[in-house]
Amino acid sequence: MAEPDTEFHSSHWHEPPDEEMPNLPASAATYIQPSEHYAYNVGGIVYDHLIQDRKEFRVLRIRGTSSKPLSQQNGITRPSLIPTARELSEDEELEATLWVGMMPGTAESYSVKSLSDQRKRAKEEGSSGKKAGGQGTKRLKGSSIADARDFAILPFDPTALRIVVSMRKESMAKFYALVNPEMDLCYGFNVSMEHVFYFPEFRDDSLTATEERRGAWNRKILNHIRAVSKDGATKFARRWILEQLAEVLKAADSDLSHCPPITNAALHKLVSIKKDFTIHDAEKVIRECINLWPELRELKLEAEGILALSKGLRDSQVILEYRLIRGVIVEWHRRVGEAGALDPQGLSELAIQTRKHVSLQFGEIPSSSTSLERDSLAAWVECHTQHIKALSEYNKLYVSALKNSQDDQVVAESLPAIWQTYANRPDVDSTRLMAGQAQRYNVSQLAGRDEGVGAKLDDYVKFLERFQQSVVLEEHEGDEES
Repeated sequence: MAEPDTEFHSSHWHEPPDEEMPNLPASAATYIQPSEHYAYNVGGIVYDHLIQDRKEFRVLRIRGTSSKPLSQQNGITRPSLIPTARELSEDEELEATLWVGMMPGTAESYSVKSLSDQRKRAKEEGSSGKKAGGQGTKRLKGSSIADARDFAILPFDPTALRIVVSMRKESMAKFYALVNPEMDLCYGFNVSMEHVFYFPEFRDDSLTATEERRGAWNRKILNHIRAVSKDGATKFARRWILEQLAEVLKAADSDLSHCPPITNAALHKLVSIKKDFTIHDAEKVIRECINLWPELRELKLEAEGILALSKGLRDSQVILEYRLIRGVIVEWHRRVGEAGALDPQGLSELAIQTRKHVSLQFGEIPSSSTSLERDSLAAWVECHTQHIKALSEYNKLYVSALKNSQDDQVVAESLPAIWQTYANRPDVDSTRLMAGQAQRYNVSQLAGRDEGVGAKLDDYVKFLERFQQSVVLEEHEGDEES
C-alpha cells in the first residue's frame, strides 16, 4: 500500500480503550471539548472519531459508486481509516468525492427513527428514561449542538467507515460508505443520511430542529461542491451529461466504434446512400482502403468495381454498417471477379446478398443496457433551468426599459391612426409629433411582443422545475425501495 501523506500519520489517531466496546454504551464519557472535535448525526448524537489535524473539505479519489445499499452487500472488506496516497491524488481519471463524515458500526441504532422507536418501547414497558436493553441515551431535542453540554458520546469505533459524497453530483447529496479497497482505492455503496455523522465544516451547530439540520447540512455540502465546480479550486472527474449521452449513443450503436477516421471522407460517402457517388470518389475509396488496410493492396481493387458497389447499395437502399465495410468490399471484389461482366440490373440483389453473407460471418452485435445516471440528469435540468430563468429575467429588464423610455404618454392604436391624425397638417411641429407617436407605437409593440416571450419562458421554467422535482422524487423513492 502506498504511504499516506504525513497529514494523516497514524500518530494522529488516539488508541481505542482496551476493554470491549458495547454496541450501545451504558456509561460513555461526557465531552468537554468544543463540538468541532466531534462528528454529529442530524439527531444530535455525538461520535468521537479521534482524528486530529484533519484537513477540512478533504477530497478522496475512489474507483466508483453504486446506488445499491451497503446493507445488502455481503462480506465487505473494511479499509483503513487513513487515506492512501492514491485516494489523496489528483488523478482526474478517478472519481472525486468529498469526505463529509463517518459511520460507526452502531450508527443505525442511533438514528432519529431508531431512538424514537426505542423510547416508545421503553414507555410501553414502563421504564421511562431507559431504552430497550436498559441503557440510557441522550439526544438533542429543542436545543442546538453549540449550546449542548454533558451529552453521552459514542466512543471511537475502529470498524467505522468513511462517508463521502460524489463531487460530480451538484443537485443532490447522496452518501456512500467506502469499502472493498482494491489497489488502494475503495468502492462506495449507498447509505442513508440518517446514519452519517457529519464533520463540523458541513454542519450548522446553531440549529435546534432535526429537520432544519437535515436540509441545512446537506446544502452546505452541495454549496461547497458547486463552488469548487465553478472556480476550479479543486480538479475532479465529473461526467457531464453530454459525455453520458455520447456513451449511451455509442453503446446503443456500437457500430460507431468501427467508424473509419473522419479523414476517410470517401469511405463515409460510400455508405451514405443519400449522397451521389462518382468514379473519382471510387478512386479515393481505393486509396483510403490501402492506407487503412495495406494487405488489401494484393486484391488490386478497381474503381469501376467500387462504383458498381455504390450503385448497388443505393439501388437496394442497403445500410452498410461501418464494421462490415472491409468485409463487403473484399466479398464484392470476389463476386465481381467470378461474375465477369456485371448486369446493371442485378447490382441491387448482388449488394443485398453480399451484405447478408458478410453479416453472417461477423455475427450480430449484442445489445447494451447503458443508461444515463439520474442524478446527472437532475443536475443538467437544474443548470438548464437556471439559464432559462436568467434569460427570463433579462427579458423582463428589457421590456421594463422599453416602457420606461416612453414615459407615461398615451400610445395610439395603430400606425394608420397616427397618419390620419397628422396627414393634413403642413407644419414641422406636427411632423415631429407624428414621428414621436410612431416611435412610441413601435416601442410599445416591441414591449408587448417580448412580454409574450417572457411569459412563455416563465412557463418553461415552471415545467423544468416540476420535471426536476419528479427526477429527484423518483431517485428518493428508488433509494427507499432498495
